[in-house]
Parts: sequence; structure tokens; C-alpha cells
Amino acid sequence: MNFLWPALLALVAAVPMGWALWAALVQMADVSAWQALWADPQTWRAWGMTLWTGLASTWLVWWSVARLLAHGFIRQKLAKWLPHVPALLATPHAAMAIGLVLWLSPSGWALRWVSPGLTGFEAPPPWPTTQDPWGLGLILALWLKELPFLLWVAATQMQREDLRRRWQAEYAVAQTLGHTPMQAFAQVVWPQLAPRLRWPLLAVLAYGLTVVDMALIIGPASPPTLAVLAWQWLGDADLALQAQGVAAAGLLTLSVAVLALGAV
Repeated sequence: MNFLWPALLALVAAVPMGWALWAALVQMADVSAWQALWADPQTWRAWGMTLWTGLASTWLVWWSVARLLAHGFIRQKLAKWLPHVPALLATPHAAMAIGLVLWLSPSGWALRWVSPGLTGFEAPPPWPTTQDPWGLGLILALWLKELPFLLWVAATQMQREDLRRRWQAEYAVAQTLGHTPMQAFAQVVWPQLAPRLRWPLLAVLAYGLTVVDMALIIGPASPPTLAVLAWQWLGDADLALQAQGVAAAGLLTLSVAVLALGAV
């Protein structure tokens, strides 16, 4: 009896979700929707922008986490950093994107503080610092938001007592063999830690490829990322465009699956 009510609640939630998923799969099997998707002039550029921003931001997060963990492990500063990470994790993605726009846009706070004294600008310059056609603003936003997540996951692994003692002992042995602190971390600690971060890293990649809110706020606009296009098509009153949006969502799902399988 203790499991009856949770099972009923799960069933109540699963039935409409399952029906919606089945309807999406039926639409996804529509050949005409896929033909319309490939014929749309925005699709290829939007898909390329999606792969570029998602992969670039994920690589930056991975590289930054490796560097920060190496620095924290070598100098024994991980315990000092961890209390500051939850505040960054709690910041909503859209709020982070809005804050970056307020800071970095051509009329943003950063340029206002130094203008016109240091820049000579009396009006906002025509520079696309946000919603730029190269997706750099979106990459920056994703990097800043996902870095604390992966850093937190990695730090929790490094704070485990059994792993920490073993890795510190192996790190000390590597140094006695003539390796520099950074070499010892890279050759002893990181190869053991990196496989433990595989699934969190795939979550970062999946989010970077499918994000909508941050891409709407700070991402490119012409064309937007494929996730934004899919969201716009799915909300259209035209049933043909809705089917095209389902096909775009299917393309995103396949992209994430292929990249995840390649990473594993």
C-alpha cells in the first residue's frame, strides 16, 4: 500500500507525457516534414551554429575545469572554492544571459563606465557584442553557467576521502620521480578523474545543443540556433510548420545521441 499512491501519481503524469511523446513520434515519421526541414534555407546554418556553440562551450568548460582543478589540487584550495559554487549554480540560466547582455551589449554598463573618457564613444558603437552572428555571446554565457556545475561535480569526487588520499599519495610519488606539479596532476590525477565526469559532461553538451532561453536572449538571431527555430515552429499555428518543428527537434535529438555515442 505504501507504493500505491506514488505509483498512481506516476501513472497520472506518465499518461499525458506518453501520449504527447507518441504524437511527436508520429509527426517525426512524416517524410514531408523532413523534406520541408531540409528545404528551409535557415536549417543548415542554424544546425551548424548549434553544433558550433554547443561543442565550443562544452570544450571550454572541460578545459577550464581541468585547469582550475589542477590549480586547486596543487595549492590545496578546493575547500576554499567550494562554498562559492552553489550561488553560481542557483543562478537561473536566463538571468545569467540577461546579466551578460546588460554588461556586454554596445550600450551596456561595461562600456558606459569607460566612455567617453577612455573610448571616445558618445553613442553605442556598432559592434555585435551580444546576439552576434558568430555565437560568441552564447558560447560565453554557456561557459560561465555550466562551468560551476562541472566544477562542483568534479570537486565532490576529489573530496571523497578514499580517492583524495590515494590521489595525493600517487601525486607525491610522481613528483619524487621528477615531474613538475602540473605534470604530476595531468599524468596521475586527471586520467583517473576524467572518466568520472563523462556523464555530467554529456549533460553539459546536451544542454548546450538544445538550450532555448539563453539562445533567445544572447544568441545569434539570423539565423538562430536550431533549438530556437524548433521552438518557434512548434508554436506556430500552421500545422505544417509544427511538423517541421518536430522534425527539427528530432534532428537535435539525433545530434545529441551521435555526439554522446562518439564521446562514450
